[in-house]
Amino acid sequence: MTSLIRHHIYAETIEQYWEVLAKNGWEGSVCQTAPGQLAVEFSMLQAGGFSAFKTQLGTASAREMQAPGEGLTLGLVIPGSNSNRWCQHQHDSAVLLKMPQTDFTASNKQGIEGYQFHFRPELLERLQRLLDIPRLPAANSALLSEIDRRRCSALMGVAGKLWEVGQGLQALELAETLLAEILQEFAGQTVVAARTDPVRRQRIYRQAREYMHTYMTDDFSLAELCEYLGCSRRSLTHAFSENLGIPPKQYLKMLRLNGVRALLQNRSAPLSNVTDTANIFGFWHMGQFARDYRGCFGELPSETLARSR
Repeated sequence: MTSLIRHHIYAETIEQYWEVLAKNGWEGSVCQTAPGQLAVEFSMLQAGGFSAFKTQLGTASAREMQAPGEGLTLGLVIPGSNSNRWCQHQHDSAVLLKMPQTDFTASNKQGIEGYQFHFRPELLERLQRLLDIPRLPAANSALLSEIDRRRCSALMGVAGKLWEVGQGLQALELAETLLAEILQEFAGQTVVAARTDPVRRQRIYRQAREYMHTYMTDDFSLAELCEYLGCSRRSLTHAFSENLGIPPKQYLKMLRLNGVRALLQNRSAPLSNVTDTANIFGFWHMGQFARDYRGCFGELPSETLARSR
């Protein structure tokens, strides 16, 4: 490993948040799903075979993600980040996550704080040989391991020291120590596979979400969506509750509000007023729209537009 490079980034929009992740090999999309300031704070450490994020996300969100393609991607969710879902599995305690290299869903009903680590194959293989740790399951598998507060505190202690040091040989040694601790944690106990939902329900969720993203500016009802999917309203609600923890109507509304905000923040967008922008996404009652928008993002849509010009 070479010396570590340190970055600190503060993001106020979904676009800024995802731009940071995309530059580091992540793919997918993010939608704010509840009122509050997005306020994403990143601290990043990078080296030849290792990269890490320390993330503080200030409000609820739903994420469809795909981890970087080679090596091992892990997450450590900090206690107190309640009501989180990951690959259809809800957890309220400290957990270690092994991210699959295929699409997976994640959501949180409140702000969340945690670490994400990515280890390239060469570093991973070297430490597994040195520590005589069995190989983890295939790259496309999704695993989680619930850990007690003592073990979580120990892992967080190593990660915290890594951020305090931030550079030099000591930081590199800490990064390797952290990986060793995590690998041993997975190898030392039974790892619980994330629950796999019935194929039909998962298909309903993915197709419904794809439809909503594609036609979010069209005027369609959930009844029409159910007819298109060939499912009942109850099945659709169940699918969204399992994956995101929120009903489909709320997700669609938040998706449209996020769409308005993104367009208002886009300086190159041809529209120059709030009303026309809101109308595109089906918001016609401007008083109610302004209240919903302010309740979600903490400012009026006119204030968002003014800051972007």
